[in-house]
Amino acid sequence: MARVYIGGPSGSGKTAACGLVAQELGISSLTGSQIMMQAAGISTRSELENLLEETKQDLRLHAFEDYYKMTPNLVIDGHFYLTEIDIRYFDAYVLVDIDTPRLIEFRMADGARERSLDPLDIAKETQELHQRVEKLESDFGIRVIRVKNEGTLEELSRSVEGAYISACPLETRVELLNRGKERR
Repeated sequence: MARVYIGGPSGSGKTAACGLVAQELGISSLTGSQIMMQAAGISTRSELENLLEETKQDLRLHAFEDYYKMTPNLVIDGHFYLTEIDIRYFDAYVLVDIDTPRLIEFRMADGARERSLDPLDIAKETQELHQRVEKLESDFGIRVIRVKNEGTLEELSRSVEGAYISACPLETRVELLNRGKERR
């Protein structure tokens, strides 16, 4: 099996795609926020946002590492920067790219969280994300697989699923593909 991290701008469809991929392949999927909330013993995102940055860093250093060690087949989505500690537990990083007008449309449709709709803010956020991912690739040698969210959620999920499967050893790929065929 493989551990694959799904990154991309907030609101790009990562969480929905990860959930569908996990269901299709019978693997674990959580968001980075869910792991931190479990470790902190809290139940809402607003409680998590109110934690001190020092506490969040401590949670990341310990909770994530424990979770990664316990979960050999995993797809996790998040929009934070992976550290040297985090990255060693992943076989690949899937970057979900989405153009600005589409991202604005998604963010407007999702009233769950407030996110910037300003194209300049989004361009800056996207540029910073791409720089961090390139650094992960060059400094830590993580395999980065880029997928584009320009179609339906199902199409994005298929792209993420393909990326996950490509990160697996060959024998696991065959097993997952067969499992997927049985479910369809």
